[in-house]
Amino acid sequence: MKARILKNGYSILTAIAILTLVGCGQNGSPNGVTLSFGTYVAQNSFFEFLIPTAHASVSDIRGCFKRLRFKLDVNEDSWDPEISEDNIDFSIGEVSLTSGGTELGTVSVPEGVYRRLEFDLEDDCGTDYALKVSNRNGDFTTSDRITIKFEGQFIAEDSAQQLNLAVEDIIGALTNYDGTDDLKDIAEGTRGSF
Repeated sequence: MKARILKNGYSILTAIAILTLVGCGQNGSPNGVTLSFGTYVAQNSFFEFLIPTAHASVSDIRGCFKRLRFKLDVNEDSWDPEISEDNIDFSIGEVSLTSGGTELGTVSVPEGVYRRLEFDLEDDCGTDYALKVSNRNGDFTTSDRITIKFEGQFIAEDSAQQLNLAVEDIIGALTNYDGTDDLKDIAEGTRGSF
């Protein structure tokens, strides 16, 4: 009798586990999107584009990531603030961009079509900066809150997905930064893509 009770107990636990797994895959549930910055090659001039140098002029780019926003691809007539909340806390902390690509992590994103993605950088991850750039002109930091934007079209579905963000234009702007202009203005004045 004891063996029969244990066998029935395992059957009940198995049924609960199967129902839980099936229930998690229903339409409308948030799905996991793994975000990463793509690879890049920093060039110093037109001639270096033709004949690349051995060392890129950007040696280090670090940012303190606080928040992420996926902007829905909607027109003004259909936008409803009650269902169009797009802020996602994504406090991954300090991230160093590498030329070979940088994986940022996975976030849950409601199904939909998105046209823009924005990262907020702030100086609250144990550093005294939101963005740090080291290039051939020196080391530069800012503690100002910075919003980095990426544009394109991304269709979030009810499955695990990968979203690769192209940073080539952003890296290009930071490669030649020399401290003359505000670092925040330079970083926010360019866009990435997906």
